[in-house]
Amino acid sequence: MIARTSAFALNGQNQDIRRTAEALGVANILEGSVRKAGNHVRITAQLIAASDGSHLWSGRYDREMTDIFAIQDEISQAIVEALAAKLGEPVLRPERSQRSAVPAAYEAYLEGRYYMQQVTPQGMERALECYQRAIALDPGYALPYVGMAQRVHYQALYLAGRPREIVPDALASLGRALQLDPEAAEAHYVRAVFSVLFEYNWNAAREHYARALELDPGSPRIRASRACWLLAPLGRLDEALADAKRAVNLDPLNPSFRNIEAWVLHLMRRPEAVERARAALRLFPWDFIMSFIAAHVFLRAGLPDEAAAAVEKGLEVVPGSTPLLGVLALIRGREGRTTEAEKIRAELESRALRQYVPFLPRALASEGCSDMDCAYRLLDQAIDERESLAVGILHDRRSDLHSDPRYNNLLHRMNLT
Repeated sequence: MIARTSAFALNGQNQDIRRTAEALGVANILEGSVRKAGNHVRITAQLIAASDGSHLWSGRYDREMTDIFAIQDEISQAIVEALAAKLGEPVLRPERSQRSAVPAAYEAYLEGRYYMQQVTPQGMERALECYQRAIALDPGYALPYVGMAQRVHYQALYLAGRPREIVPDALASLGRALQLDPEAAEAHYVRAVFSVLFEYNWNAAREHYARALELDPGSPRIRASRACWLLAPLGRLDEALADAKRAVNLDPLNPSFRNIEAWVLHLMRRPEAVERARAALRLFPWDFIMSFIAAHVFLRAGLPDEAAAAVEKGLEVVPGSTPLLGVLALIRGREGRTTEAEKIRAELESRALRQYVPFLPRALASEGCSDMDCAYRLLDQAIDERESLAVGILHDRRSDLHSDPRYNNLLHRMNLT
């Protein structure tokens, strides 16, 4: 069963059923419609074989609009049971409902997630407003608190938010979410992320991921997160790749999962990492995060021109991005274009005199300028600050820096030795 992120990516495109199935990597397509008249709703659904367009099953449900969430649960369960019988194999059951009993609060939460996933400063502000509105409408609803914490994670990871200033509030929000609903899978998996990135507590992260998957075993989001933030840094790369691939199979048009798959293949030094990165850039040319990952993939593969082109494409989407500028300085240094590397480094250091600029991109720029003493000082500060990218990037640099005792000290400070 394909996740809704991928399914909704094709919504309204009205393309041939075979092409849709090919894009999603599925043999059958479930489609349907909802019609509402006054207090009455009619929902139709039909299962179509992608190979020839034939109808395998169809159903119609007429209900009164007394409780829309109860109707959703009833009909989704009926469809799952019908499909299991028709296909002759188990079908993933709908996950335990984590919706608010107040429909407006649930809608505000979903709206907040929409804005948050835009990963822009404006989107983050709108997301916060939505989550706060959801909590005001239903103070006992756990997921808006989780959303507020995840918003902080995105700010720290992508938007140069200063972790030590913003993370304490996120941890308080997660504590409240788990108090309200100890069985919220989303809360456990986000708490696992914070256990890794801001506490370096690998045992706690392992426990929260395990609980999240116990509560929601079909979630591609949890598996992709575990691959990226727990299994890969611990060197359990075969397991990380299995989780990443499963996430991609479940949600093939989700750019985050494609990014994580490419990154794990890169850490494994697998040659197919290059083609995965190229494919993701073609699929999601607007995804500046993929530009950052692809640059590392291409640079490691000895393709500095392609790495620089990926970064420059990302900078068109997010001008002035410090992570992209840092890796671009590293690329230029590897190419021997030290004047350009120094120029980028100077720009980042000039910015840092006026505002917080993450230490990790500045460390990459210093490495590009062959100033390893400065690079290590900045890496040490990145760990002090709990910058999210430090965990992944330092694991990637193991083969380059492992002989330097300063590198092993950094790993020790993250409880990775």
